[in-house]
Amino acid sequence: MRLVAHSNDKAPLEENTHEVLLEVIDTSSTRERSGLDLVAVLDVSGSMEGPKLDKLKVAMKFVISKLGTMDRLSIVSFSSKAERLCELRSMTGASKDELIKDIIEGKLKASGTTNIRHGLETGLQVLADRRHRSCRVSSIVLMSDGKEYPKLPPPHGASNVAIGDVAVYTFGFGEDHDAEACTCFSTIIPLQ
Repeated sequence: MRLVAHSNDKAPLEENTHEVLLEVIDTSSTRERSGLDLVAVLDVSGSMEGPKLDKLKVAMKFVISKLGTMDRLSIVSFSSKAERLCELRSMTGASKDELIKDIIEGKLKASGTTNIRHGLETGLQVLADRRHRSCRVSSIVLMSDGKEYPKLPPPHGASNVAIGDVAVYTFGFGEDHDAEACTCFSTIIPLQ
């Protein structure tokens, strides 16, 4: 593990809080890991407008930067309905640059209502449609404020999506994110 210290001469002397990003890099193993098929399911509804969407874009750029050439990524955005913005693609340098420029910076605009269920179902369909599955790990990363609107009663809401054996990791954006909207199928990681 490698830690880099940063200091700030203007830091207050009294107790305070700072947001930090800690990156742990395992350099002890020389063995290659299995390839990852990751589907990013991104909330671009009206409630994400402003700082929430800006932070979502930063988070996605970080995710993209950490994927290796053996990994594949697909991006699904959702608001009132879901849209597959790209198929699973290998994360070469050119693919990463293209995804950041064309999709993350170019296509993610906030509008509409929040249909988490359709976003998840579309993400699961991306994984179901894969032709090459052997020796690959599949996961979904859901990034949302969880403000599902209109709130649908069971069995129609996002909490009743049958995810099977797919790992779903949920990142909640904003201090007002609704953690209950997604806790039925994953662990919420609040990003404020």
